[in-house]
Amino acid sequence: AVVSTQSTGMQEVEGHAFDESLSHMLPEYQGNLRTVVKGRSKVGCCILYKRALYEELNYETIELPKQYDSVGDLADLGERMRDQFPKFMVDIAVRPILSQIIVLKSTATGRIIVVGNTHLFWDPKYSRITFLHAHGLCTRLERTRRRFEGARVVLCGDMNSRKTSLVHSYLTRGFVDSDGSELEDFFATEVRNPLSLNLARGEPNFTNYTATFKDVIDYVLCDSESKVVAVTPSPELSDLEQSEGCPSEIFPSDHLPIIADIDFT
Repeated sequence: AVVSTQSTGMQEVEGHAFDESLSHMLPEYQGNLRTVVKGRSKVGCCILYKRALYEELNYETIELPKQYDSVGDLADLGERMRDQFPKFMVDIAVRPILSQIIVLKSTATGRIIVVGNTHLFWDPKYSRITFLHAHGLCTRLERTRRRFEGARVVLCGDMNSRKTSLVHSYLTRGFVDSDGSELEDFFATEVRNPLSLNLARGEPNFTNYTATFKDVIDYVLCDSESKVVAVTPSPELSDLEQSEGCPSEIFPSDHLPIIADIDFT
């Protein structure tokens, strides 16, 4: 089935694919793509929205580690962590994850929606870094939301984080529990999500399904004031099992789409 969304967040979009294909295939959409060099390609995040339905009020990209620099939104937290955990903060700085934030105004209702899109670091060995990247993004989303009275928030992305991860707990509960280490004790007491978010899609069976990995690592979340009206069902396991994994003839990506109908009124 073909689903016509009002706005879409995409990750791992190749620059040439966007320029040569997507922008021509979807003429009714405005697209904002931000790429980084990955191997021989430029790959990044992309936000699309329907021109007829939304006016773009603001757009920015954020290099998440810089949120903890002396001029970042989290400068104070970054300074305290550099004093207590200097090696850890060096690891954060060498993994520059980019995210996008776009502010859209509905031409029908005037409602303003702040949309964040990201692709967090993949390696579970660095899940604590991924967690702080998520905090940096949510902090900037909240800062942006405050600039627009009555604005709602949507956050989507390939979080590369399972349901048991620090990122999942942070996004859905607003805080994390400690594993007993000094670093996670600090996280548990000092780091809180400034946004109140709900999973717009709930918990699907899978969002990533390959021959070697099958789990939920992608999410769409919205602020707690917004109402989820409908969601797309998870694919049937029998369809996924027709091949060793995705991509396949039925599913053209190794990640499965998450689609939600959200009421912002």
